[in-house]
Amino acid sequence: MNPNLINAVIRQLGYSEDDLDQTSVEYNDLTGTLKDIYHHGIGGGYHGFIYYRETFDFYRSNRHLILEQLNDEIDNGIGYSSAVEMVANFLCAADHNHDEIGQALYGPTSDADDQIANCLSWYAAEEVARCITNAIDDGDDLNDWIKTNGAAA
Repeated sequence: MNPNLINAVIRQLGYSEDDLDQTSVEYNDLTGTLKDIYHHGIGGGYHGFIYYRETFDFYRSNRHLILEQLNDEIDNGIGYSSAVEMVANFLCAADHNHDEIGQALYGPTSDADDQIANCLSWYAAEEVARCITNAIDDGDDLNDWIKTNGAAA
């Protein structure tokens, strides 16, 4: 996973990259939030990922990183042949066709559908939460994990 996507999600949640350090005052809050997102999904409402204007702005600023993560998962053989096919199977994108999803992924960001942008932002947050939670469960120091595994996770 691209460390820039991790940092973007952490900032969107209202924290900083420094909060991944176990000595940070915010470490337990941040990792608790990420664990909650991983175990329960982001739909419960988390800072920076609630309103469409927030998720659309996040998507617009980070679409290239989100698309990179989608493609990395496809390259790792999760069973989809394209990012469009993968996103079409997300519950939050169920009401959209492949053309609308493709427009959001590859067209001008200003033309993207709000719901698809929201869906892609939520995907990014949930993937970061999954990776960080797994690293914590494995006993890894998060800063070291991001430096050594971040790009390959």
